[in-house]
Amino acid sequence: MGPLGVRDLTREVGFSTARIRELTGWEPAVSLADGMARTEVWLRERGLLGVREPSRRG
Repeated sequence: MGPLGVRDLTREVGFSTARIRELTGWEPAVSLADGMARTEVWLRERGLLGVREPSRRG
């Protein structure tokens, strides 16, 4: 994952799950912090963190 991908994943934004919960009863199984920690471990295990992003052309 390159710097632009990391930037998109780490920017601070908020989303409410209230509407989807109202409509479907669905709730996240893990917190955002736990999900991000799990994602970091998964990416590191596969050697995907620290990989340079291809140059953009065009």
